[in-house]
Amino acid sequence: MNIYLKADSLEDLQAALVEAGILEFDFPGTRVNSRFLLDYIGIISRPTGETTVEVGPEDEECEVPVFEELPGVHANLIVRSPCEFDISEESSAWLSESERAALDPVTIEAPTEPFRVWAS
Repeated sequence: MNIYLKADSLEDLQAALVEAGILEFDFPGTRVNSRFLLDYIGIISRPTGETTVEVGPEDEECEVPVFEELPGVHANLIVRSPCEFDISEESSAWLSESERAALDPVTIEAPTEPFRVWAS
């Protein structure tokens, strides 16, 4: 099960993942619960379609695309195994109620043009 996440800040995203029991801070590092795969993307920049001229190292001018940052920080989450053994077509078996409640504020619809996808 793929879940797309977006939060206003890295702190908000981390707080939701910690509350869901997915992310654990364990000195000296961070650990992801083995039921999940987490792909932190961060801030996404997309080309605007415009270009600008910049000067290169030998005073050569070159045209480069202009990018804009999309609001928020992003991550992709895969649920590798369900929280219940009775798996049906419903996604409710894949996340517990507390996991779902913690992730709900940062869960977004699947993008039509994802910035990054999992290998298949």
